[in-house]
Amino acid sequence: MTVRRVSRRRLHSVTALVACVVIVTLAACGSSDKKSSSTTTTKAQSSSSGSTKLGVGVTPTTLKLGVALVDFDCVKNFVDEIRVDQDKVYQAYIDDINANGGIAGRKIEPVYDTYCPLGSAGPLAVCTKLTDDDKVFAVMGTFVDFSGDAQTCVAKQHDTVLITYNLTQAIMDKSPPGLIL
Repeated sequence: MTVRRVSRRRLHSVTALVACVVIVTLAACGSSDKKSSSTTTTKAQSSSSGSTKLGVGVTPTTLKLGVALVDFDCVKNFVDEIRVDQDKVYQAYIDDINANGGIAGRKIEPVYDTYCPLGSAGPLAVCTKLTDDDKVFAVMGTFVDFSGDAQTCVAKQHDTVLITYNLTQAIMDKSPPGLIL
């Protein structure tokens, strides 16, 4: 079994990519007419189009980001390699972004959740926890559900951005454009 380590160079590349994706998404979602709770909805600086209300999981100073992590203990007998300290790796990315001004001046506030990727039950539970309970702005990480139900739960059912990989076009087509990256 192989344990993966992330190089410092890759850390900075991924950090820059995540920051760019979230900034673009934040800008696109800032004009949403979505209703959200009063604790996360405030007046933003006026813009020339759409609503000035901030979206779910966004305050003037923070951006709540859900991070989906695979429980490798659940699958270690079925895979050639596992990832260790996933939360520490994501936290290093987040700390770097926050130390450099955050995203659009907002500090990332991570919410981690771990699931077993065998079947749809685990990823669907993560979808519900992060979107309904934790009210995150976006979900990122390794979000595995080969049926596509969990991915569309995040993007289509909860109108929440999902930043992940290893998706099929069929899964992406089940959700509104721009919500699965």
